[in-house]
This record gives sequence, structure tokens and C-alpha cells, in this order.
Amino acid sequence: MGKYKFLIKGGNSLNDVTEEFDFWLRPKIDFNDYSFNTRFYLYSKKGDRIGNLFIVCSYQRPGTVNELVNFEAPYKIIEQLSSCFATIMNENLYYKLCDFLPKGEDRKEFAKSLNIMSFFNSSWEVRESDCYQKGCLRNNSGKVIPNEKTPKDLLFNKLFINSRNFYDFIHTNIRISLDDGKTIDFTCGYNRIFWIDDYIKVNKTKAMYEIALALYNHVSDITNDKNQISPSDLDINKIIFVSYKSNLDDYNVPKLPKELNSETTNNYCYVGLQKRFDLGDYDDEFDGSFFSINKIDVRKVDSIANDIKNSYISDKISDWTFIRMLYSEIYNDKSLGEKLEQINVHVGDSACQYLKNFGEKDFLGLDTKHKLFIHMLGMIGRNIQPYSVILIDRPDMFFEPKQIHFLLNTLEEMCEKMKSIVIVNMKNE
Repeated sequence: MGKYKFLIKGGNSLNDVTEEFDFWLRPKIDFNDYSFNTRFYLYSKKGDRIGNLFIVCSYQRPGTVNELVNFEAPYKIIEQLSSCFATIMNENLYYKLCDFLPKGEDRKEFAKSLNIMSFFNSSWEVRESDCYQKGCLRNNSGKVIPNEKTPKDLLFNKLFINSRNFYDFIHTNIRISLDDGKTIDFTCGYNRIFWIDDYIKVNKTKAMYEIALALYNHVSDITNDKNQISPSDLDINKIIFVSYKSNLDDYNVPKLPKELNSETTNNYCYVGLQKRFDLGDYDDEFDGSFFSINKIDVRKVDSIANDIKNSYISDKISDWTFIRMLYSEIYNDKSLGEKLEQINVHVGDSACQYLKNFGEKDFLGLDTKHKLFIHMLGMIGRNIQPYSVILIDRPDMFFEPKQIHFLLNTLEEMCEKMKSIVIVNMKNE
């Protein structure tokens, strides 16, 4: 018997449900992928929408109702899917699920109950079925393609093999041991901004890189040193490192997989101007290793503008108010404020064109500090996940005090919603 009870019921009402349950799976009967009905909406028992998932049946035929919802009663309760079924989760659902199941063991039980599909556990009959091959893979371009070494599959497998827990940083004492023997102990306390200058007086930039690498090592299981991060079962969804120094720093960073954005892995995101190269052999497969920087180049402005377009068109950033307010009120730039509002209004079919114009015209015409500031807000907003750590190195070198003040206020509000923290290195706090 599984730990969780799943209610399977169509419609929008739970008024006729008399039994206890933990999660609600609401099938979307009127939608199909290449004639296969696989989509379900996942809700909490309180009715909070968590996200979408796809349940594949090995013997389902095209044009038929998913066998899981083939019953006459108003609803049914299940605790464990049979081996004929497998569930496909996307990345966003995993992150949202962490809020409901912050303990690693609970996530394991959830994954076990629904047979979350991965390279390590998916059965041959499910993987070879038409329902999976045609309805989900879509000629190898679909929702998830289980593979032993891909970063995406490693992310999903945290549900199975990772027993770490997500702690709200504001209430938890975190200890980070650096390579030079220094130890940082901190609890954010009343806010979510942590000043590294309170602990490190020299080589603060180096310490920021070391913190990022220590956290990445920990969440990626690259090191067996369990004493570097405390609590030892601490999990972190995303480490975002922000530094706009170009070729000034040559500290090591995570090796980046080819198949993902050149600056992003599933746990680590770099936001800045550096373009890093390993002049040696570059593995086609992601192995989680690190490399010494052999060459650092500076990214071109059109690459930064493209980041802007990709960031602000994402559904994670639907509110342009903070940007519009920044440029309309702080900088008294009404024209740019109106342009941004126009983009906001036209989010939809024509959003791409508006954003393209913004990148090619308005963005390229801004001062450097304005370019970088819009880029930074967009990239952080796009990549932040619940239980993230954002490290910002020397914002005072590139931004005005009023920009920094606005940034920290915005991030504190964002991190409160995301149960995340910001670590800042500044010369003058």
C-alpha cells in the first residue's frame, strides 16, 4: 500500500467526495496527444493547483479513454499505479511539488506511488508502447526522454535517490565550510538578504565562487565530503551566480552540458558577461565534473539581448510592473516605460515580435548599466525556483545605489515567495 491516496475525478467540484485523499488527479478528457489521452491536472487536497502530468498506459489504444479513468463511479481512490502505468513529470511540476513535499522521503513515496518515469525505473513494456512512443516522445522531441546521464533525468531522479530535505533558509542555520578552512554560519533571520562581508573581510569574490561550488558539489553529489554543508540533508533547487565582471575572475565553475543553455545546468545558473571555454576535450555527456578555465571571452551584446527576450517571454515573468516602475519613476523615462507596458499588454501571439523589437532597438540603445540591470532582473526571474540561493558579486561596481536598493527590495519580496535567499558581496553595504 502506498503512503498517499490519489483521488481520480473529473469536473471542477469535490462536493460529492466523501473519502479522505492527499492529492487530486483530474483527467483532461477533451485533450489528446496524437490520439492518446494522457494529461492530468494535479491538485492538493485543499484544491491548490500544483501542475500538469502525463500518465501513460502500456496497453492504451489510440482514440480510447485512458484506462485509469475508465470507471462508472463518480470517482475512485488509488494508492499505487500498477506496472502497466508510468507518470511523466515536467521540471516545473517537480519544483512546485517540493513546496508540498519538502522532505526527501515523502517525495520518494510520491514518485513510487505514481511510477514517475525515469531511466532507472521505467518498464520495457511502457517505454515501447505506442502511448509513450507516439503520444509522448513525438519523434524524440517530446516531454521527457529518459536517459541515464542527461541532466533532466538526473533532476527527476532526485525523487528516487535523494533523501535531502528542503528547509526554509530564514529559519535554518546553514554552515558552509570553504577550502581555506573558513566557516560561514548564518541564519537569515528577519530578512532574506545575507551580507558576506559580515564573515569574510578579504577575497570576498573568491569566497562567493567557493560558496557556489560547495553548494553545487553538495546538491549534485559530486563530493563525498558531507561536512562541507550543514545540515547534511539540505537540498537546493537552484544556485544562481550573478557577476558582470568580464575577464577579471578565472575561478572554476561547473562544467556545462552541451545540450542545455550554455550558461545553465539544472542546479546552477550563471548570469553575467563571461563566456567560458574548455580548450581540452569536451564530453558530449554531462558528467557533473569541473574544469579549469582555459579561456574566457566576453559575450556580445546581441547574446545579452537574446537573454532578455527569452527571459521576459517566459510565463514565469508575467508582471512587468517592477521594470516599468523602475524606468518610468526612478529614471523618468516615460517612453521606455510605455514600451514595456505595451509589451505586457500584448503578451500572446504578437509578444515575440514586440520582444524582438525591444531587443533590437530599445535594449541596444540603453546605457550599459541599464542593459545589465534589465538583463539581471530577467535572468533571475526566469531561473529562480523555490529553495534557491542567489549570489550577487559586487553589484556596486556596475549599478547605482538606487538600482541596488530597488534590486534588493525586489529580490527580498521574490525570495519570500520562493523560500529562497540572496548572498551579496558589496564594498559598501
